[in-house]
Amino acid sequence: MIFDLNVFLGYWPFRRLRHSGSKNVLKLMDRTNTDKALALPLQAVFYKDCLEGVQEMLNDIGSDRNRLLPLAVVNPNFPGWERDLRDTIENLGCVGCGILPNYHGYRVYDSCCEALLKTLIELDLPALLFIRLWDERSHHWCMRVPPIDIQDIEYVLNTFPALRIAIGNANLPSEGVSLVPFMKDRTQTLLLTSYKSLYLARMIEQIGAAHLAYGSGTPMYYAEAALMQILEADIDESARSRILYENAASFISQKGIK
Repeated sequence: MIFDLNVFLGYWPFRRLRHSGSKNVLKLMDRTNTDKALALPLQAVFYKDCLEGVQEMLNDIGSDRNRLLPLAVVNPNFPGWERDLRDTIENLGCVGCGILPNYHGYRVYDSCCEALLKTLIELDLPALLFIRLWDERSHHWCMRVPPIDIQDIEYVLNTFPALRIAIGNANLPSEGVSLVPFMKDRTQTLLLTSYKSLYLARMIEQIGAAHLAYGSGTPMYYAEAALMQILEADIDESARSRILYENAASFISQKGIK
């Protein structure tokens, strides 16, 4: 079985996504035999009011929530974010929260982010923190968004040990390696294996299969590229199974996931 811990729904403002929307993403999931996926709304990245972007995604998903599990996105700089977060979880069925400091104009050290992370711990919600969404070399020239500093990720891991968190789009091998010392002793902490995640067998030696999970970035990236690295890696089948499904299912811990 395969659980993809990172697909995107909606539209990217600076590039046409040929397979945008839930129906097309589900077709891509079928192509790679993916059973479930955690979906982040791209509109919530760019809308001033993230809740509107989340609601658009939920309308798009419709009755397909058994396969596409919705992820909330909030900006802790925006008034009423905590009310919106609780609403998306308690009333709209979102199963976690995406965190995008570099797109929403704050640092992880800021008091607003601290409040968000403490709220996620209180609600026992998993968080997805993205180092980047798109390769910086391909950004629109009027909107260049730098990746989150690895030191910022290290700060979060050190300061909030009870936070369930997955780190997305550590596209450079050096980024993943730098995080290893800060993840080893934590539980429910994952590094997503993206299309540029090299040396998977070496990462398992350093950090253990329990800290890795498949995240394709569909449809912004090709799922086959990320999946093939796991399927062809020189690792044992128990590690492969953990990375492809078991770790993600445990991380989300949603009722009904088996």
